[in-house]
Amino acid sequence: MSLAADHRASAPRAVGPVRVVVVDDHNLLRAGLRKILAQDHGIQVVAEAANGEEALALLGRVSAEVVLLDLHMPGLGGIETVRRMRRHCPGVRVIVLSVSYQEPYLSAVLEAGAHGFLSKDCAVDEVVGAVHAVLADELYLSADIARLYVGTSGQRRGGAASRLSHRELQVLELWGQGVGTQDIAERLHLSTTTVRTYRHRLCHKLGASNSAELLRAAVLSGLLPGEATSIPAED
Repeated sequence: MSLAADHRASAPRAVGPVRVVVVDDHNLLRAGLRKILAQDHGIQVVAEAANGEEALALLGRVSAEVVLLDLHMPGLGGIETVRRMRRHCPGVRVIVLSVSYQEPYLSAVLEAGAHGFLSKDCAVDEVVGAVHAVLADELYLSADIARLYVGTSGQRRGGAASRLSHRELQVLELWGQGVGTQDIAERLHLSTTTVRTYRHRLCHKLGASNSAELLRAAVLSGLLPGEATSIPAED
């Protein structure tokens, strides 16, 4: 399952294979992932790491676009590693792999900013598909995790929606449909300044700093459907 994000949030990538770093504390699993990814000529594993600290150091030296990261590793945990990667390497997409994907792991991984979450029981071709999906700025969840995600979306929506006013929800819904500020103002009989104020409130309440982050937060909270593909750029 992949949920589309705002493609305008990322600069065009250079032509060539997708550069991937594999992070897992088990040598055998790293070798297995490397073998799986090697089946796709559009993917190149450029480095491996055995833990989060090593991976973060690698990203300071190696040009990479996607990181496949084990959730449970000794030392710096997978979730904290995701947070640091998102903070220090915002252009790198992070896919977490784990045998543990029930709550609270699912919410924690997504809230940390991971671009994908794969069960280690997922189909082999899903690993390759996930790499290409996150590179296209989509949130990718393997099939079993996606079922859990869908099953809990109503609960997430209830919690997030309770923090928003009726008008904020209206603005968010239109925005998620790709409606611009001027058109939202006309449809809701508001000024454009008021619509922008609602947008800033939405960002604050959902912990977002820009349009792409707001879309992601709204989808993950169940406030917008996964097919909500683009929030207009700030205007």
